[in-house]
Amino acid sequence: MNISGKSQTIANEMKIYGKDILGISEVRWRRAGQIHLTTGELILYSGHMDDKAIHSEVVAIMISKEAQRTLIGWETIRKCNKKDITMVMGDMNAKVGNDKTGFEEIMGKKEWAK
Repeated sequence: MNISGKSQTIANEMKIYGKDILGISEVRWRRAGQIHLTTGELILYSGHMDDKAIHSEVVAIMISKEAQRTLIGWETIRKCNKKDITMVMGDMNAKVGNDKTGFEEIMGKKEWAK
């Protein structure tokens, strides 16, 4: 999503597949916020609040113009009422553990975890 025009390309694909809400991982933006596209879609995103953080670990939700009418608001999970609908998003392709069997060519060392 850090490439010019990428948001619009994703919005076009969302329309082609007839989806009103789309979860997006690896957005690569900082902080949290919202963006309205010229075609009417809304992007809500959340990531690192530190301006010096790397562009990673950011997730977003793209919502069609039609689905936005049902959105009352969005908050951090600590502020949500237990009766509210809660959507949890993340980059779920992580590998846990030290066993790299079969993945040796694509998995690196966890240098940052030392």
